[in-house]
Amino acid sequence: MTYCKPDINEYDVLRATKELLKDPKNWTQGKSARDVNSVPCEPSSPQATCWCLTGAAYKVSASLFNKSNFSENWLEALHLLQQVVPGGWIGPWNDAKDRTHAEVLNMIDLALDQEPIERS
Repeated sequence: MTYCKPDINEYDVLRATKELLKDPKNWTQGKSARDVNSVPCEPSSPQATCWCLTGAAYKVSASLFNKSNFSENWLEALHLLQQVVPGGWIGPWNDAKDRTHAEVLNMIDLALDQEPIERS
């Protein structure tokens, strides 16, 4: 089920991405998503059980937004990640042989730190 709420933004996408990836078994490298047998699949597939960083953001964006808002919000979330990932290349960074799950979650936190503070 997809829906669109005007008060959901790219930071919400990142928070949902972190929630999806918080369990190490939900994170993968080398493909956007994999099923229970480690076979690559689409990130939004119901068979997907683990995701790379960009695949997870895609999965949650597809769940949070209708088709008209999906691409924009997913790309805005990726842009925030590109600003904090060394070199700006999220895929190669996620897939680095020595990359750890904790580093992936930390990178999401660094991107979330860019969220503007609302002042009343």
